[in-house]
Amino acid sequence: MSKACRREPSEVMVTSVPAPGARLAGRSRKPRLCRHIWALSWWCTVGCLTLMSFTSCRATVGHVIGQQFVSPAYAFEVPLPGDEWQPVPDEPSVLTLAHMQLAAGITISVTCHQERDVPLDILTRHLFFGFKNIEILQQAPQALNGLPALKTVARARLDGREVQLHSYVVRRDSCIYDMVYFASPQDYSRGEPSFERMMAGFRFLQR
Repeated sequence: MSKACRREPSEVMVTSVPAPGARLAGRSRKPRLCRHIWALSWWCTVGCLTLMSFTSCRATVGHVIGQQFVSPAYAFEVPLPGDEWQPVPDEPSVLTLAHMQLAAGITISVTCHQERDVPLDILTRHLFFGFKNIEILQQAPQALNGLPALKTVARARLDGREVQLHSYVVRRDSCIYDMVYFASPQDYSRGEPSFERMMAGFRFLQR
């Protein structure tokens, strides 16, 4: 690691997103695994969370301005939910937040250069790769900042633990945006309003 690598105080250090093309359906197995590898670490993030300083020298794809997380690289901004949610480093997503008291987290991931004819329900189904006993509780189209999105609420098991999820999947040009709230069933209702406020304030930026 270079000694010259530094972090500005106002920046949130986040890891790189999956490689372009990783989200394509109907291709080789390897890209599909790349697209979902972040999901398999959710319970490590929530169940084994230790707050760490952001000293990574990875690329910065977003920064904090006031109470907003802004990603010029992926042309969006979203309000941060509050001090009880802390950014988590070393996660393969644009932004990962973990709640300091609840077994709950929020991730925003983006993959670009995607084929535009893959339906949102298929893209949503791919989010649950690695989960077992998946039960869709609610699924319906819903606009997100004026673009068609698919909202899904589901219950599943991951590594033997029950988890409840709330996701939005939206396509903008050749990029797919995955916004996911996940929590243990007992904590789900307590953290969900924070996620809904984030999604209500989600805005795409001009490229």
